[in-house]
Amino acid sequence: MVILMLAAAGILIGISYLMLDILSGMVVSPKTPVRERTAKWELVIPVDGGEVACMQASANGRFLAYIESGAGQDQATLKVAKIGEDNSPVFTQEIRGSTLAWLGSSGYLVYEDGGDIYRLDMEDGAQLNLTSSEEYDDRPLPSMDGDHILWTRSPAQVGA
Repeated sequence: MVILMLAAAGILIGISYLMLDILSGMVVSPKTPVRERTAKWELVIPVDGGEVACMQASANGRFLAYIESGAGQDQATLKVAKIGEDNSPVFTQEIRGSTLAWLGSSGYLVYEDGGDIYRLDMEDGAQLNLTSSEEYDDRPLPSMDGDHILWTRSPAQVGA
């Protein structure tokens, strides 16, 4: 009885492999044309040959800020796109940094650039250096309400 069950199992396994082999060579094509579609909520941002190092949406949902790193270690581009329009950047600037953050629900964005922390006002595009010093400042981290910013400060880098 056991031998008969093993033989039956072996035959079923063999038939399964034969069917997989036959079916794997078949190509199925749909009868209706297939079109790629994007949903209303989907946001497509073109990245020009680099990769996104950091990305955050503003608390009010109006802007998406991201840092696109370039080929070199110190090359990066800060871009801010207005969500809901054509999603092209409304602000672009070459920077040497990899961290950004929104200040609470305000229209201010803080980011690191070359060892200093800057604040960008999205209403008028004005930039303010918040930490102009000899030390190296990076990784800005705002409080939830946007009233305070914590960052890392280290001695100035030699040759920087």
